[in-house]
Amino acid sequence: ISACLVGSEMCIREDLQQHRLEQAYGLLTSGGCSVTQVALEVGYSIAHFSTAFRKRFGIAPSELLR
Repeated sequence: ISACLVGSEMCIREDLQQHRLEQAYGLLTSGGCSVTQVALEVGYSIAHFSTAFRKRFGIAPSELLR
């Protein structure tokens, strides 16, 4: 977890989001899972996962499956 002000809820939330997205990246590159399965596995709603993933990595999660 990154260094932040003590008690900073926003910083903790951002760190958790980054961890979940990196976990999703690993699952997608290892193969065998659909984007929907990965989104649910890491705790995202399907509606928000692709947007958050693209913002973090600059590509759509489905592009890793090609």
